[in-house]
Amino acid sequence: MGEILTWICSYGSGLVGGEYIMKYLFLDTNIFLHFEDFEEIPWNTIPGISDECCLCIAPTVLDELDDQKDNSKGKIQKRARKYSRKLYDIIMQSKSSKYKVISIPESTPTAEDAAKLDITKNDNKILLSALKSNYDKHDIIVVSSDRHILIKASQLGLGHLLMPEEYQLHENESTSGDKSKEAQPNILVPQQFFPKVILTMEGEVQSLHFKRPTIIDIKAKLEERLEVIKAEVPEKKYTEPKSTNDYLSILRLMPFDTKESVEKYNKERAEYINEEYAYNHLLIQKEALNQRFKKLSFEIINVGQAPSGDNVIVVEFPQKVKLYTVKESKDCFPITIPYKPSPNPMLPRETLRTMASFQQGYGKENVWLWNKDKPIKKHKFILEQETLMHNFKRDSGLSLYIDTELQDTFSIRWSIQASNAPTIEEGSLDVILDNPAQE
Repeated sequence: MGEILTWICSYGSGLVGGEYIMKYLFLDTNIFLHFEDFEEIPWNTIPGISDECCLCIAPTVLDELDDQKDNSKGKIQKRARKYSRKLYDIIMQSKSSKYKVISIPESTPTAEDAAKLDITKNDNKILLSALKSNYDKHDIIVVSSDRHILIKASQLGLGHLLMPEEYQLHENESTSGDKSKEAQPNILVPQQFFPKVILTMEGEVQSLHFKRPTIIDIKAKLEERLEVIKAEVPEKKYTEPKSTNDYLSILRLMPFDTKESVEKYNKERAEYINEEYAYNHLLIQKEALNQRFKKLSFEIINVGQAPSGDNVIVVEFPQKVKLYTVKESKDCFPITIPYKPSPNPMLPRETLRTMASFQQGYGKENVWLWNKDKPIKKHKFILEQETLMHNFKRDSGLSLYIDTELQDTFSIRWSIQASNAPTIEEGSLDVILDNPAQE
């Protein structure tokens, strides 16, 4: 009996002041489909359950039994039909039962409930029925063979019990609970297949190597870029006319080469160069930071031989590791997009910029830069993923970034509880930082 204590939450023995306190057992649907008759199970001999216990049936359990009796086949269908009839007789016809059985009324979830639980999932509906009942949370015990719902029950402060395997039915056993008959020698018991869900880095790798970036000289790169920009829009020089031919030349080019037009152009050019300086300074900083900050993405893969059921994934980083996200670790810098000087002295540069903003959306731009001083505070992540077929993989939904210039090599611990798996899978992933090759 010792192993059945493994998954029992610390909700007490039920004995208070010499009297037993009623325990309310919320039974999951799998208790009816895969275990002995609920009336034949000695509930009060299981540690944590007092002599006084009541079996609570959530509306979702009744719905799932109804679905199984109509849509399943074989023994599952027979068991679903049997317990649908039996529960109807006990609840509606007041037929006597070895244990007290209560049908829990349907409850309407509030906005607060929806924020805590995904009410579209049946497991969460059962938990909501327990939470919405009028019973003290300390007296409620959720009973299931599905570890996923028990983990959620624990997180919600409810008692929980992993149904002992000794009461589980096998293919050569009936639902009567009679185990006296041995399996016939010529009956082959089907081999059991289980899922095995593991966590890897994107690309199914167990370790990820990053080369520390070469430090960029932002000032030198900016000066180099500005030299190219200045060459594209050279400064104009005005020359005073000295002969009649010079005057005729000016008249032919009027008003483009007048002293005023040249001064206007050079002034706009200086403004443009300043804009390019500010704009490119931000872009080069962005390039340098993007070389430093590298993404960590994770996949889950079912390398077993059966569907996983629901999965609870725990990923834990060392406290010394600084983790970043796009949402929480970037700063926004609005910047004016540079606009070249006007070639037409009759049209100011700002007028042309305004016209372009209407026609092409030209104007300001938001540049987002990583901020190394804004790491997130979280180092442990608990994720939930729906069932994964064997030999399939899926993105875990967790994406984080590290600063490869400042971060050292580290390992990530992970564990995955697949509801259909007999054990919790555990492992580690390595992130290795290599120094750049010396020239």
